[in-house]
Amino acid sequence: MWSGKFNLLFISALLVFVSLPSEGDESNQTSSPDLWADFPEETSAGNDWSDTESASSPWNVLIFTEVLVGGFTNEGLFEDNLYGDDASALENRWQVNANRYFGTSFFNASIELLADEVDDNHLQLLVRELYVDHNLRKDLSLRAGQQVLTWGTGDFVFLNDLFAKDWQAMFSGRDDAYLKASSASIKLTYYHNVANLDFVWTPIFTSDHYINGERFGYFSPMSGETSSQTFTAKEPDTQLEHGEFAFRLFKTVDGIEYALYGYRGFYKQPLGFDPVEGRNTFPRLNSWGASVRSSLGAGIANMEIAYWDSREDRSGDDPLIPNSKWQTLLGYEQELIQKLTLGMQWWLQITENYDAQKANSPQPDYHQSKYHHTLTARITYLTLSDKLTWSLFSFYSPSSDDFYLKPKVSYRRDDHWLFELGGNLFGGADEYTQWGQFEESSNIYTRVRYHF
Repeated sequence: MWSGKFNLLFISALLVFVSLPSEGDESNQTSSPDLWADFPEETSAGNDWSDTESASSPWNVLIFTEVLVGGFTNEGLFEDNLYGDDASALENRWQVNANRYFGTSFFNASIELLADEVDDNHLQLLVRELYVDHNLRKDLSLRAGQQVLTWGTGDFVFLNDLFAKDWQAMFSGRDDAYLKASSASIKLTYYHNVANLDFVWTPIFTSDHYINGERFGYFSPMSGETSSQTFTAKEPDTQLEHGEFAFRLFKTVDGIEYALYGYRGFYKQPLGFDPVEGRNTFPRLNSWGASVRSSLGAGIANMEIAYWDSREDRSGDDPLIPNSKWQTLLGYEQELIQKLTLGMQWWLQITENYDAQKANSPQPDYHQSKYHHTLTARITYLTLSDKLTWSLFSFYSPSSDDFYLKPKVSYRRDDHWLFELGGNLFGGADEYTQWGQFEESSNIYTRVRYHF
């Protein structure tokens, strides 16, 4: 059922295979750092593989190619389903990362060529990162350009991190780093003995890569059922007044990390609706929050709070705009036995003016509960001298009785080859809940990456 473009993936994988050095050839072997950090802060996907800078060139160049193949599990493995196709992912990605210093300035670029059979735009040239770091003063640094931004303490849960995310990447089995999308931003960091300050300005609003029917279905309140009809939301005008502003004030004292956060912009997903144009919209949003992270007992604990101020519906009586809400996150991670780590989180969302929301909504049953609880667990087990990693990340909401499971097994053969087998499995009692709506999008995938 897959088209002949699959041959492109096969040929690419074959070319990579024949280029593999023999096991006895150690001339091309490099040291291998930790490959399993899910979110290396503000780095390009794939840059967790180190390389030794050539003595003859000031450039540090990293190259990888990757093949990702996935299929829906609905109605049986690789059977036709709601979307009229059985492939959830079928792509070949090439990334070149190059960076170097120009005096005191640092330049970094990550350019990708993506052959994507699932996407209508089969061959795409993508700029993952393209930025310059420069120290304006001893206590003030600047990063400008296309960059990946991240902060906060949550694991796959984002209260104060309101930078763009790519949920299509997460659901399809791409590397976890791709959940953090990039944006064209300017970041200033001020260092002081009292506290450090990050300030980020994104001149043109950058939304999440949200689920819109292109790859995965979603629940449509208008039809009352899961839909695969593609839609495009109405984004804010590209004016400077519609840009995004975010700050983080942070400090570590006696091993305890403290942070305060602020954001002014828009909801990152199209949660509003314009009845005149008949399109989803991105309502205006302010956010304030704080976090703390510290060692506790034999593990690490974190706590985070945030208040999302829905600027267009503070009274809560507009059914076409989301209500303001309070959010709290508590987390703890500990190594239970050698090589076996367990991390757990409790996430609580409290909707303001809930009675007004229900009273004015034409479909009150589709709203989540006023006090919405979500529990997460991540279990990771390292074997074969840390080359084989078994992991499972799970979301479960007792409020909605729905779940999302991400099992995967990763094998790092050497500094070049990485193999992964995993899945994205959804379910729930109702198809209108956060995870229940994606039940027909459940899929399994395999991913092979080769670093040159």
